[in-house]
Amino acid sequence: MTVIASPVKLWIALALGVATLLVAGPPPALANHAPPACTSNQQQGTLCVSVADSQDPVAYSTFDGNSAWLSYRATVTNASRSSSLSHVQLREDLPAGTTLARVTSSRGSCTGFGQSVECSIGSLKKGQSAIVDVVVTTPASADLNPPDTTITNAVTGLFDERFNDQQNGGKQDQVTYFEPTTVSKSAGQAYVPIGRSGKVGTDPGQSQYGSSSIPNASTDVLAALQVTPPDGFCVNFEIRIRNKNYTCRAGGFVDASVTNAANGATYVNAQNPMVFHLRWDGALVSAKQTVKNFVVFYQSTAAAPIQVFEAACNATASNAPCLKNVNPLADGGIEADLVKQDNGRMR
Repeated sequence: MTVIASPVKLWIALALGVATLLVAGPPPALANHAPPACTSNQQQGTLCVSVADSQDPVAYSTFDGNSAWLSYRATVTNASRSSSLSHVQLREDLPAGTTLARVTSSRGSCTGFGQSVECSIGSLKKGQSAIVDVVVTTPASADLNPPDTTITNAVTGLFDERFNDQQNGGKQDQVTYFEPTTVSKSAGQAYVPIGRSGKVGTDPGQSQYGSSSIPNASTDVLAALQVTPPDGFCVNFEIRIRNKNYTCRAGGFVDASVTNAANGATYVNAQNPMVFHLRWDGALVSAKQTVKNFVVFYQSTAAAPIQVFEAACNATASNAPCLKNVNPLADGGIEADLVKQDNGRMR
């Protein structure tokens, strides 16, 4: 699959009808859609909240068989000029259609169920912050062509010092940050929590399609897959590799990236292979294409030698990288699985 330090290109090619799989750099990191939201009463102290989501846009959970998740990172900060704040809390009203999978906090404790999360952060001195990480399932859709939709996580930070300051009613205030996320059949992006199995895919309605299965992730994973427009990989419907010619058809890259969500490093899980499923409609496949002469072309960088994968997987796929389930389609197209022992970290 991907190398983090530099773009990686993986061509999945038909010996007589080409498709391509490019492995790119890591997906975008957690990003905010807006500046932090802060309480406005400076005399009582200032509490600020910001929220970042990953991935965005994100895939539907059940569209095309995906198991997809979405990660939110909420940061609550005491931005007061001088005072400490006590009894700080964080509340999240998670978007409709999502379900809480996990919540952790750098300070205090959290509880959650369904679409609600409540965290007791405790006291924050001037400049101190607490981070709350929430993982949810993405909305589900079984539609063949689900529309893009926007979901919103409403995160409220609040403090209430009434218990410490009974004479004047106590210092208290709250502020809410709204974090929108686009859910799309064509997103090709998902967050896979540790210990879960996930799948991320492109829009199967396209003439060229790719998906990647991530079995039993050993760490939190960011996965992305995207089909790019046709390019110049095939010159006059032919490519020559190591003194051998291959007939090919115009297709685009499938940009793939699977990274450790914590640090962006290349994700490796040698215990379980990663499987790339590729499919090309008849328009991208030569009429002479057969299962027997199907091959995979792989290249780590634009200047690196191209490797050719053609071995069929044995029963346990212990001979990876290898190919399995190479099948012709009714319209003259073809589909196949590429298995890599390093969970798709192809370079």
